[in-house]
Amino acid sequence: MRYKQDVGAASLVDITGGGAQAGTYFLNLCNRGDDDVKVRVAITAAGQAPTLGDYVEYDATLKSKGALGRWPIALEANERVYVYASATGVSANLVGRAEA
Repeated sequence: MRYKQDVGAASLVDITGGGAQAGTYFLNLCNRGDDDVKVRVAITAAGQAPTLGDYVEYDATLKSKGALGRWPIALEANERVYVYASATGVSANLVGRAEA
């Protein structure tokens, strides 16, 4: 299972597109740009927007041409993973195995 997004500048994006399948995942954020960016990652229950308590990364510096990985991320059905980036050029990939 793979979810992916090109994260826009200063926008909070649900990279699961409305909710993930239950499973265990690896999150990779890649900065394709020439400048460092600040990134945020939040995990929420189905249908909920992120609150401050949902963030697992908050304004972490993602170096130019660098990557940030976070694993394992265990998700229940329909949970969402949100990513924010302070500038364009960030790719978000959530890769894992769905569990029944």
